[in-house]
Amino acid sequence: MANPWFQFKQFTIQQQYNAMKVTTDGCLFGAMLPTLPGEGKGFKVIDIGTGTGLLSLMFAQKNPEASITAVELDPGSAAEAARNFDSVSLGKFIQPIATDILQFNPPHLFDLIITNPPFYEKQLTAPDAAKNRAHHDESLTLDGLLQSLDRLMTPEGSAWILLPAYRQEILPTLLSRYSFHLYSCCQIRPHPGKAPFRVVVQIGRRPQETLLESLVIKTDDQAYSPAFVNYLKPYYLFL
Repeated sequence: MANPWFQFKQFTIQQQYNAMKVTTDGCLFGAMLPTLPGEGKGFKVIDIGTGTGLLSLMFAQKNPEASITAVELDPGSAAEAARNFDSVSLGKFIQPIATDILQFNPPHLFDLIITNPPFYEKQLTAPDAAKNRAHHDESLTLDGLLQSLDRLMTPEGSAWILLPAYRQEILPTLLSRYSFHLYSCCQIRPHPGKAPFRVVVQIGRRPQETLLESLVIKTDDQAYSPAFVNYLKPYYLFL
């Protein structure tokens, strides 16, 4: 059974009522999100499918002045995320909203979009409905997500997305459908010699050369890699 909480250096994630628990790849994604000028002051950010609120809080730690809208479809998960935000000063500029992103019509566009969307499309599902929504894109397909990004992003904005590696195959076709360009793609491998299992991609509207990178979570001796430690040291208690 997963721990009902996860302790970071500057905040605690309660996850008792969330189907999507804190994961290593989710934490790495949060640590890879960009640092904005002026600690994010004046920037409008949206976290789509916030779950426990992990990405919003990790982003707020390095950008404490950014205005973050944290949208979550599941009411119980949204309520738990709101409690996580309320428990620390990092959550002062985070607004949790329990709604379907496909129906969300905010009063403004967003400079930055961050999302760890449902992973698995038309694959085996769990008997728990909340787990299905968290892990499977029955309610939000990748195409539906990109349609939402197109609707919510400013002309100069960008989006950071964590995806399973196999989704790279269909991504170029979907990006071209909405006139998005791939700014960067980082392949995440669990160990050296293993195939990538996740990719972190940044997309936007301006044509530019794609930056291709790779990162290994653990070395052959099961220690965290130097790159992983560099990203997570500001967050993990024992790094």
